[in-house]
Amino acid sequence: MDYLSPVIEAAKKAGVALASYFHSGFTQQVTLKMDQTPVTQADVAANQIITEQLKQIDANIPILSEENDIPDYSVRQQWTRYWLIDPLDGTRGFIKRSPEFCVNIALIENHVPTLGVIYSPISQVCFFAIKNKGAFFIDPNDHVTHQMMTTKNKTALLRFLTGRFDQVLQLQDRKRELEKHFGAVIMMQMNSALKFPQIARGAADAYVRFGPTSEWDTAAGQCIVEEAGGAVVDFNGKPLQYNCKSSLINPSFIAMGDMSQCGRYLVGITSVASK
Repeated sequence: MDYLSPVIEAAKKAGVALASYFHSGFTQQVTLKMDQTPVTQADVAANQIITEQLKQIDANIPILSEENDIPDYSVRQQWTRYWLIDPLDGTRGFIKRSPEFCVNIALIENHVPTLGVIYSPISQVCFFAIKNKGAFFIDPNDHVTHQMMTTKNKTALLRFLTGRFDQVLQLQDRKRELEKHFGAVIMMQMNSALKFPQIARGAADAYVRFGPTSEWDTAAGQCIVEEAGGAVVDFNGKPLQYNCKSSLINPSFIAMGDMSQCGRYLVGITSVASK
């Protein structure tokens, strides 16, 4: 069955709802979940749209969403295939009126993301990938689908992406130390999973994350980066995997466009982080 087209449609429908809330002036109530992360009415509305759409695609595939009740691991560990979604990734930025938020939808099969869709409601760009079939984006201006390929880092300039809300360690504050390892470095900040497509399309070389993220924050982006020729690995160099344990928290990781630089990146980043 072709899952891609209806999943993209689900992401776009949720995006329309999110854009409406975004432009409404944020009168909606903001509450804190048990993990102290914010949730808005926009999160809830987008989640309902996506959940309903995915059930229509195949009611037999379980759905794991940031905004739904999380089944116990004794239930989840029986799943070999499921949807993993974040209906509004970048809620903190969304509340602060940053347009850098997105919809994340991934299909996980045997702990690996095999389909990933990231939709930006404000720019209306849709990024997507299917395992072994490449990574692409749809230009909203001409509706043409373009393939994405990562770039090989053959220059002395290294382009690092960091999150705006990574509370544990901001590489932005370690630029001088990074330059000792890598030479000339450009630091670029961006909110949400939109960082992954930047690597996939060759606009950045690496995205490093030390702070806690959840599996729904990375799955779609990982699929897109991998299919564009890159990798998303933990600090031991192993690709991130999904639903392998009770906790849904990812380890620290690095997403990169040039896999041949993996060892170099990991040595430099872990050295800086240990200081």
